[in-house]
Amino acid sequence: HLTAHTEQAWKRDLTWQTIDISRASLKELLETPVLFISGSRAPNFSPLEKKLLKDYVEQGGFIFAEAAQGNGCNGAEFEEYFRQLVVELFEQPLERLPPEHPIWFAESQVNAADLPDDAWLYGVQTCCRLGVVYSPITLSCRWQLNLPYGIKPDFAPAAQADLDAATKIGIN
Repeated sequence: HLTAHTEQAWKRDLTWQTIDISRASLKELLETPVLFISGSRAPNFSPLEKKLLKDYVEQGGFIFAEAAQGNGCNGAEFEEYFRQLVVELFEQPLERLPPEHPIWFAESQVNAADLPDDAWLYGVQTCCRLGVVYSPITLSCRWQLNLPYGIKPDFAPAAQADLDAATKIGIN
């Protein structure tokens, strides 16, 4: 659904695909500008997969990761692993992205007050740009609930604001 929302905002066709990193080449990864990684358990990437991820980012790719956390999910294992992975690959920790960072307003203004209290975005500057973004809460579940077309469910206003804010982050 995020792809469809982005298509509507950007007025252009987009695609998405699922990639098995154990079989992917750097060339294949670089065909996609954003690699989305989500989970509740540690992915336990092999040394070759870690090198692939680092090379992908260093050659212009962008990783957006989230812990499947909150709303009944426990992503603590994923979060611990991913935070350590970022330090291992890029020799710096994830840092809280300030409200003036473009990720909060590049396409649409995101009001952080519309997100759950524990929601924030963290990132790592790589090669003079933001190369990795991490969300400690599940955004993809919100994207899936926020239908881009058709008859939308009648959510409470606060819940719809939460879904809309998460979708704006994805588009940004």
